[in-house]
Amino acid sequence: MGQENRSARGGMFGACVVFILILALVHRRPAEMVAVDISNGAKPGKWPSRLNLLTWNIGYGAMGEEADFFMDGGRTVMPPNRATVLGHLTNIASVLRGNAEDVYLLQEVDRESHRSYELDEAALVASGLTGYSRSFAANHDVWFVPYPFTQPMGRVRSGLLSLGAYRPAEATRIQLPGSFPWPISSFALDRCALVWKLPRQDGKQWVVINIHLTAWDNKGEMRTQQLEYLRRYAVGEYQSGGYVIIGGDWNSVLPGVRLDQFPSTEKPSEYVKVLPQDAFPEGWHWGVAADYPTNRQASAPYVAGRTFVTTIDGFLTSPNVQVESVKAIPEQFRDSDHEPVTVSVVGN
Repeated sequence: MGQENRSARGGMFGACVVFILILALVHRRPAEMVAVDISNGAKPGKWPSRLNLLTWNIGYGAMGEEADFFMDGGRTVMPPNRATVLGHLTNIASVLRGNAEDVYLLQEVDRESHRSYELDEAALVASGLTGYSRSFAANHDVWFVPYPFTQPMGRVRSGLLSLGAYRPAEATRIQLPGSFPWPISSFALDRCALVWKLPRQDGKQWVVINIHLTAWDNKGEMRTQQLEYLRRYAVGEYQSGGYVIIGGDWNSVLPGVRLDQFPSTEKPSEYVKVLPQDAFPEGWHWGVAADYPTNRQASAPYVAGRTFVTTIDGFLTSPNVQVESVKAIPEQFRDSDHEPVTVSVVGN
């Protein structure tokens, strides 16, 4: 009987290895630059020289205050039911409607993923913002994620969603460098940036970049590669006359924020890193709500004062763009493990 059990386990292990290898072989890394669709719901017109923007990692509607996550030291792979995700998405859409902005930069927006019960979250969020253009760029598009092996994540399609009050002239998905070793790279995120080019009323051009940089990189090598690429791209756009705004989830503690700034009994995980001071040239302007945390650790449900929190979501602008104001919207992590952040900028 023991021999039969060992043979069965061996057969299952072999089948799993073959399955993973097949998945790895069919995975293809996206091209460096790809034009993406623009759903044109916006009124005609060109963009003003002053913009209000909001960035928010919405945690695919599954990372509310009650959630923990296995990749962050917790146990949960999926939310308990579809109603939980729909409830968070309803609240998220309400927050967006209540904070009227020219541009919304959202991250971790699922489209028909198993982990969020096959909901098209991009359509659900956008439906609450009538009259806005939108573009979606996938940064995690895998037809089956086999881990954790006891409860696989399955189909994942997730990414960046940008919405705007006017129509952009261009929308481009830019593949960022860096990847985990094979075969893990076949199931991990292909991190990207979603670039919008917005023609202004004065004949100039905004370049708005939606980002979600790598998180699970304890050595920091991929973060460094992605920051260097982003720096080169953004500086190039600025030198070409663009008015550059980068907004999103940097997955690093942002300038002006100390690692121990927000007291908690929980210690930060090994993946928490501080953004290098020289990541961008002198003269670029940070829009960081340094007095308020925008991200919580998800090793357990959120408890104020116990859960480790820090600030990793915010904006960076080129020297020709002034940050007039920036603030976090305090949702107490009700619907995501991130808080929304708004900024007001003017391009000289």
